[in-house]
Amino acid sequence: MRAQIIFRIAAVLLITWSANNLFGQTMKTDTMPTLVISSKSAISPKVTEAFDAKFKNDVNTTWYNANKNYMVKFMTQDQKNAALYNKNGYLVYHIKYGNASSLPNDLSNMIYKKYKDCKITTVIHIEQESRSIWAVDLEYGQYLILARIENDQVQEIQRLRNGATK
Repeated sequence: MRAQIIFRIAAVLLITWSANNLFGQTMKTDTMPTLVISSKSAISPKVTEAFDAKFKNDVNTTWYNANKNYMVKFMTQDQKNAALYNKNGYLVYHIKYGNASSLPNDLSNMIYKKYKDCKITTVIHIEQESRSIWAVDLEYGQYLILARIENDQVQEIQRLRNGATK
């Protein structure tokens, strides 16, 4: 009898401890801290030369040190940009943020052909090596759609019901 009571208490404690560990786990993500570089002289000359050669009319540049690479955020012609360079001045990628007028006519025609009467709200252009990818947010009837254009192909990435429409 006494052994059964001790066994039950031990079993309850074990179950409680297991449940606590099972449901009490939290996901931990280790990220490298991003450091804002306040002086352009702290950036590799190869990087600044490559940036100045590619983006001549940049405004409001802010440089960041991100995991041995250099990220720069800047404005050109009222358009937000971000570019990532490695320490040797190689452009890893360039991102331009815009709106419907930022999308070239041939690409917007592709969108309007697939989604008649849609409204293009946001456009993001990603250039990486020889790739040119366009991410397009649009409103289409009662849906919000994220579409991707690459190699003259329109691909629907995500479709959500728009809570603002009835």
